[in-house]
Amino acid sequence: MTPLINIHTATENAIVNLVVDGKLVDSRENADTREHGKFLHLAIEDLLREHGIQIRELQAIGVTQGPGSYTGIRVGLASASGLAFALRIPMIFLSALELLAGEAKQADPVFQGRFCPMIDARRMEVYTSMYDSKLLELMPPQAMILHHDSFAEVLQAEKVHFFGSGAEKFQQVCTSPHAGFSQVKITSEGLAALSWKKFGEGKVEIRPYAIPLYIKDFHSAPPSGS
Repeated sequence: MTPLINIHTATENAIVNLVVDGKLVDSRENADTREHGKFLHLAIEDLLREHGIQIRELQAIGVTQGPGSYTGIRVGLASASGLAFALRIPMIFLSALELLAGEAKQADPVFQGRFCPMIDARRMEVYTSMYDSKLLELMPPQAMILHHDSFAEVLQAEKVHFFGSGAEKFQQVCTSPHAGFSQVKITSEGLAALSWKKFGEGKVEIRPYAIPLYIKDFHSAPPSGS
């Protein structure tokens, strides 16, 4: 038996799930971003207890590395790092953008253009990347300020499917007939599938701490009255 716990807190909806031998066994979700930290530990304990698995039996911890909410990323990585260190097991690092691309591919498996996930980064900025129809990365994760001519060269040549929390911004300014838009969210099923795939491919890491994929620098607000 090979049980894994996966943690996703990089976007608004937090997910913790239990995967055994590649099968999604059970999951817990939380939509209150202020409670993600508290939710994680209770969800992990609940999942293991309900399915009769001892925490020392876990073989790896999957965790979303980013990009997305700075606070959410830190909470998830801190929890995953603590568990992995205590149990001396590896971590599986997941990209929120790759997870979104997988969800879009699952929703439209015959699409032959490019997949472009977008995560809202406020104003007209998004975190984005691009994948081909087989989900091979064509453009690495990056922060981008959207304009009406963004991706113009790609859109002249082929169809591009845009999705995620930031795609609506681009839909408002994009006029290309080759651009398609849809609502796609990260699901527990998608999280489980990508984590198990990477685990099977040996894409795991043992390190004392997890490095977040912020993409751009984090700037906290100054204390009140300063």
